[in-house]
Amino acid sequence: MESSNHPLENADSSPNTAHSNPDSKGEEYELSQDYSLNWEQVLVATLARGWRIFQKPLLYFGCLLLSLLIGRCFHYKAGYEEYLLGSGNFYIAIGTLLTGLLLYRDVKGRKVHFLKDVPLFPKQYEGYEKSGISFGKAFLALLSGLAAGGVFAALLLFLFGEDRYIWFMRSGHFLQHGADKPLAALMWVLPAVFLEEVLFRGYMFSAAFSITDYRKSLLLVSVTYGLFHLGGGFSLIDGFLSAALIELFMREECLIYGILLHTALRLPMAIVWLHCAA
Repeated sequence: MESSNHPLENADSSPNTAHSNPDSKGEEYELSQDYSLNWEQVLVATLARGWRIFQKPLLYFGCLLLSLLIGRCFHYKAGYEEYLLGSGNFYIAIGTLLTGLLLYRDVKGRKVHFLKDVPLFPKQYEGYEKSGISFGKAFLALLSGLAAGGVFAALLLFLFGEDRYIWFMRSGHFLQHGADKPLAALMWVLPAVFLEEVLFRGYMFSAAFSITDYRKSLLLVSVTYGLFHLGGGFSLIDGFLSAALIELFMREECLIYGILLHTALRLPMAIVWLHCAA
């Protein structure tokens, strides 16, 4: 798909958002071809591009890390593993919600409607009745996610058993650490999915796609997303999932169907995990 056809290419640009001006790629390309730049200027320009691409995922990672460090201060007498297994998912939940709050404040500070900052809906948001959502496609996304998640959870149980399933979930998704299992499942299925879609498939992919071509942008976001879930077998699986969700995003020109698919995919896996961990 040519980048000129992507809806994000026509969005208004602002200094703190991943959306870009249609001419920005050309300007940056010309900048990279200006051989009069010294190496310091090239380095600064490269770092600026990198920050533009990675700033939102780094915000998420930083909030999660900060919340864990704060929790560690309250549980300094416990060992690290004991702390994670006892309270890890509670502080991860705080970090997730903090990320959402900071993201909202950033958008509000730029006086942009949150639902317009990334293309959540096929058209500019003017209320759900004018958002361009196809309820048939939304239902298909939910049904596909539920079916895929159910089959995947059943396959893991059949091949590895309950104990291995619990380990697989915990190692692949740091949110599963802790004693508050219902809280972990709720956060993993709802807020975490929304933030991951907005931050990775929304802001990060849009920023990368404004600088380089589609294939490189897809690869960069998918690898980053896989590394974000590093552990067990989920890093590779999540990398392929990210690529599929980006394809869906590009096809439908919005994030809403990917959010529904991703949420439905995690729901049966979370239910099985709660049953196994009970």
